Amino acid sequence: RMLLRLLSLLLLLQQARCAFDKPPMGWLSLSFGCSVNSTLVSAAAAQLNQLDLKHLGYDLVVLDDCWAQQSRSPGLTPDPQRFPNMSALVAQVHAAGVKFGISSAASLTTCQTGAGSLYHELEDVALFQSWGVDYLKYSNCGELNLEAFTKFYVLHKAMARQQASFFLAANPRVFSPSQWLPRVMDSWTTNNTGPGQNFSLVVQQATVASLFSGATASTKFANPGNLGLGTAGFADGTLRAQFALWCLLRAPLLITADIVNFNSSAPEPTWLALLKTKMLVDMNQNTLTAPGRKVAAYPGNTTLPVPDAIRTLLPARTAVAAAAADADA
Repeated sequence: RMLLRLLSLLLLLQQARCAFDKPPMGWLSLSFGCSVNSTLVSAAAAQLNQLDLKHLGYDLVVLDDCWAQQSRSPGLTPDPQRFPNMSALVAQVHAAGVKFGISSAASLTTCQTGAGSLYHELEDVALFQSWGVDYLKYSNCGELNLEAFTKFYVLHKAMARQQASFFLAANPRVFSPSQWLPRVMDSWTTNNTGPGQNFSLVVQQATVASLFSGATASTKFANPGNLGLGTAGFADGTLRAQFALWCLLRAPLLITADIVNFNSSAPEPTWLALLKTKMLVDMNQNTLTAPGRKVAAYPGNTTLPVPDAIRTLLPARTAVAAAAADADA
């Protein structure tokens, strides 16, 4: 009876949320680390328009970790030098037709030692609402002795109480399919290794994310990780494979490349052209498309076509990808 009451409460809370109907697409300030500031975030929003990405659906900028001061005084306080007016920054981003996301943590401190939201969930949700935040990246950075479900459920409940409608993207450090994930959050990270810099790791990350397809509703998204496009250390084949697989999985598409300092009048690089591959983006954003899942694996290092025996088991108009797990091609 207690379990049924808890599940009923979770369902009611979820109905109070305003879920996005498509995987988020946009830019994450991760590559700037603790040098990120208001000017860079505002410029990134402008660049999404300038680079012709926004009209394809890349309509989000996310301020990653390292924006908050280390101590609460008394609440979460942005670094006064780099973020003198957070409400004004959000307004600038919105004026560009772009959504604004921010990060916090289910711990006393964030992964970069800023103040976290643990035990302050209600007041922090209210603060984010007052700024006009559209998206919250919420990470399980510390206090891992506390159960992940408890920490994220408390935030979920705080959002319901405040009638907060922003998208909740979480890294709960839960790497096996769990039914509570889509009930409490809109998307969740399924690996903790960062972007895969070789083909086999990309395939591994995609495979793990595909295991969550049974727990992924049409408006809930398993996230195998950030895109590596435009960052150093990636072969072109790896980048193509990652983007295609992420689109097939209906995963969030978050760019971590430095688009701020990119000269929009320069020749278009391969990674930017890949981001604009309309067929793949449309597949990712199609609300009638179910997340992809792994249906077969071959031993060894051989690239083989998807056999007809497997194709005949799949519904019509099903997208199929086949690749060798040890080749950057």
